[in-house]
Amino acid sequence: MTLAHGADATGKLIPLLLDASGRVLIQRSANSILRPSAVYTTTFNSGLIVNDSGLGLLVFLAVSAAPGVQTLVVSINTHNTIGNFGALLVGAAITAAGNYIYMIYPGIAAAGAGIAATAGFPLPRFYSVIVTHSGAGNWTYSLESNLIP
Repeated sequence: MTLAHGADATGKLIPLLLDASGRVLIQRSANSILRPSAVYTTTFNSGLIVNDSGLGLLVFLAVSAAPGVQTLVVSINTHNTIGNFGALLVGAAITAAGNYIYMIYPGIAAAGAGIAATAGFPLPRFYSVIVTHSGAGNWTYSLESNLIP
């Protein structure tokens, strides 16, 4: 394992723990760019994120190009200390370019204007964000997260 640093959305350095292949294992929760805007063809897993202080979370997926018949699905998962996880929020399948916002916050009701999906739970201590690709088509997107105090 290797300790590295990434940048959050404000450019502030945040610590990252990487495995031998360079995959992020653990990172501290912050306002983060989880995946910068680029072309992607495979499923993304943020790795374990440690929530230091947030009650909730906003995840922003900005899709600028979609391959057509394939889909993306965003999920936000809770983890226990030994690595088992369960889904807190699973969004609907995305087939087109656009901006998609996902929100977890205690007591939040149904999705409102501009919110793709919500879950009315507090953000757990350990979580991850996964973007599942249905195929190997070229998607162009970015993925960011913001804690809600």
